Amino acid sequence: MGGYVYGEAASASSHHVKAVSSGVAITIYEGQHEPRPMLKATIFVLVGLLGLVFGGEFFVDVASGIAINFGMQERIIGLLIVGLGTSVPGLITSIAAARKKDAGMVLGNVLGSNIFNVFFTLGATAVIKPIPLDLALNSVILIRPHYFVAYISLSKNKTLGRLMGAFLLAVYIGYIANALMS
Repeated sequence: MGGYVYGEAASASSHHVKAVSSGVAITIYEGQHEPRPMLKATIFVLVGLLGLVFGGEFFVDVASGIAINFGMQERIIGLLIVGLGTSVPGLITSIAAARKKDAGMVLGNVLGSNIFNVFFTLGATAVIKPIPLDLALNSVILIRPHYFVAYISLSKNKTLGRLMGAFLLAVYIGYIANALMS
């Protein structure tokens, strides 16, 4: 069986090694503690939030500048650059969840982010400053996700297959093309 070996580490903190029967030794340093994980996580969240606030302001300013320089509507820049840029983290999260075969996470991520964006983001923005909406173009897009959820709910095997995935990509490309031409 194993015994304990005591000694002093180079940093002058005491440690002991417990020899294990398989020949593996585990060194335990006394007096050294990892930083509090909650404090570290809180600091990362606060730094990330500050980055989002200042980065978001910068991103909107640059995107608006691009729209002005190219004579494009800001709505188009929002669809093409800002919309894509803010959706990439959700896309990567969904791909990672799909690879792990976690369909609930994929669907929850997609639906949750859309519900949050449509209701909370639009609502909070409108509370700060009312937003004129082009409902002729956007109402169809706001309603269509419900059809998608109904399709999945009513399908026999409750699976979103490659064919339907390709169809959804085509719908997105069609929407962008329509927005660019209008």
